[in-house]
Amino acid sequence: MKLLILLALSFSLVSATPSIDPLPLEDTYGPNDPRSQLPEPQGFKNHLRHTRHEFNERMKNFASFDDLTQKRMAGYHAVESNLTNLVTEWHKTEHYQRNSNGAHSKRGWVVTGSGQDSSDFVNQMKTYTYYAGSSYCAVASLQNWSCSTCKVPNTQNVNVYSSADGSEQAYIAVNTATKTIILSFRGSHNIQNWINNIEFIQSSIPITGAPSSVQVHSGFWQVWTSVQDSTRTQLANYRKTYPDYDIVFTGHSLGASVSVLAALVSISQWGVPASKVSVINIGEPRTGNTAFYQYVLGRGFKQVSRVVNYADIVPHFPLNSWGYTHHTQEHWVDWYGDLVYCDDVSNNGEDDNCANTMPPFVSVTDHLNYFGIALGSC
Repeated sequence: MKLLILLALSFSLVSATPSIDPLPLEDTYGPNDPRSQLPEPQGFKNHLRHTRHEFNERMKNFASFDDLTQKRMAGYHAVESNLTNLVTEWHKTEHYQRNSNGAHSKRGWVVTGSGQDSSDFVNQMKTYTYYAGSSYCAVASLQNWSCSTCKVPNTQNVNVYSSADGSEQAYIAVNTATKTIILSFRGSHNIQNWINNIEFIQSSIPITGAPSSVQVHSGFWQVWTSVQDSTRTQLANYRKTYPDYDIVFTGHSLGASVSVLAALVSISQWGVPASKVSVINIGEPRTGNTAFYQYVLGRGFKQVSRVVNYADIVPHFPLNSWGYTHHTQEHWVDWYGDLVYCDDVSNNGEDDNCANTMPPFVSVTDHLNYFGIALGSC
């Protein structure tokens, strides 16, 4: 009898443990129709929406962050096997074809090229990928512009600074050929950065004139405030020396979120004209809520570009279901390695035909390599 009781108790404990079964995908054409393995775009889109919704619903079941990482990985494993081959094959077939202007046609999906997506624009994105990547490098190699990603010519007067606890590093420099002041913020580089990365609590953005509805990732804001005073001093000095230069804020990963926050503060509180300020970010996570996206959109920046490399995992976190939305303007490096101009303005901040087609088929590797440039270390 005791044995039976123990067995029954063991069974009840196992049964109470949350399980994750493989996620079945809706069958558009029927189980015996080969088209069910490669559905038409709308069917494929429905598959992705169904999978993302199911994944987000499963994520909500976790009550604490201690469970979150395990749940996230379990969720990936539960759905990725159903989509990996489907995504790969679909991208290789007629369902994803080039059109005459070099953009891509998804059989009626709204993904088009733009005049911005010229070779000059692509080169500009590569340039700022180098600038963003350089923020990870050692102070000495930055100051003499000899680091592994210090490839952009005509870069001069580099000055490196960091937070008091060393958790964040940034640098300011000028490019005399383009007449630009560059501020680059380092991404996740140590344990403290990762701790800040996973504090997904939002807080109101304490910027003069910003609506109270504008909310940002509290951890990203904390990192920004750690270098805010130094950034203000450095930028003021450089603007005196180079008064006619434009200003570009850039960063990779967490550094990209810090970059856009720094740009907003500079035009809202430091008297920097928005018409002279650009934000060019690489692999940026979602930084704030929908009101934040609208706030960035309405600030009148000269340029805002947010590059996402194919299946990069980081831009998909924090999740939409946690109240986060990307700001514009997304440029997605697609299956072919081309830079696609995404229609996120018409889609409330995120174009579901660009990087959002990828989850749960996402990649850490794609986060650490953009345009063949290694990022995240130096």
